[in-house]
Amino acid sequence: MAKSVKSKKNSNSFVISAKTYGYIVSFLAIATLYYLTLASNLDFKSQKYFLVITPNTSVQSLANTLSSKGILKNKYTFQAIAKAMQWKQAKSGMYAIQAGWGNVHLVSHLQNTQPIKYRQIQVSSYRNRSNIIRQICKQTNLNFKQFYECLNDNALLKLLGFTKESIYVIFLPNQYYVPVHTSPKEILEILTSQFEQYWTEDKIETLSNSKLDPIQATILATIVFAETKNLFEMPVIAGVYINRLNRGMRLESDPTIVFAKGDFSMKRIYQKHTQQDSQYNTYRKKGLPPGPIGEINIAAIEAVVNYIEHDYIFFCASPNLNGTHLYSETYHEHKQHAAKYRGALNKRKIK
Repeated sequence: MAKSVKSKKNSNSFVISAKTYGYIVSFLAIATLYYLTLASNLDFKSQKYFLVITPNTSVQSLANTLSSKGILKNKYTFQAIAKAMQWKQAKSGMYAIQAGWGNVHLVSHLQNTQPIKYRQIQVSSYRNRSNIIRQICKQTNLNFKQFYECLNDNALLKLLGFTKESIYVIFLPNQYYVPVHTSPKEILEILTSQFEQYWTEDKIETLSNSKLDPIQATILATIVFAETKNLFEMPVIAGVYINRLNRGMRLESDPTIVFAKGDFSMKRIYQKHTQQDSQYNTYRKKGLPPGPIGEINIAAIEAVVNYIEHDYIFFCASPNLNGTHLYSETYHEHKQHAAKYRGALNKRKIK
């Protein structure tokens, strides 16, 4: 007589109960709702970002602008919440938005908050750090001493991601919008935000070839600009310094000696000058100096980002004294170029 065979469930099978399925669906719905409404949709390092909205700006236009600047992580969720909250037209003016805000908080703030009165200031190229502080204070009616103290506030600088020396990289020459009634801290937050926006993801990705970060690249750019004002030479000179950095060589940059000495009228650097004890003396200290050594020039920054790859590790001003330079791969060849240059200076009695 045949035995009846009972069917057995496959021990590897996985059956989701209706109750468990409901939990999963509910969890996903809550997670999606949180992402759309409360999860941070802003991307900037400083605590505040001062947003300026021009007249007749639509929500879509605002979303596109903030997204292109890298401030808004997801413009589509922002637009979706704005639509749900029936917000179509942005009021013109300045708004202080906070890091960590989600779409609901951001839309509500822009929709219901009274805009801040603002003014435009100009940050120009500078060689002396005190001059740029005075320039900003004059335009904003801020106190020089208070501004300087803010630039030396270790807690604030750490929060912004800088040191007492590197903070000066944020003074990119440009026009900036600032509140009419502002503070040194707010000025530094605004300049930091603009500095971060300048360094787009594409620019940082290109910069990675040099093994430099944005702060280091800006510092190097001030050295490059101090060496030459010729646009075609900037990427070459940047390449020389990057080669030296990658090989663990000292930069031995004359402009850093000038900055360390604080005498911008110097025309020649002698061996006695290279013995000066200073963190900016790249004849004695390896690596980049801790901060910019002078004018921050956008073309020079771009030259560092897009530096020319070559094998040169030395360069010297041309004996023609026409502002160009001679490049070499060996110290022997460099010494020959340097001797000719010194001879040209001696001939013209330049001391």
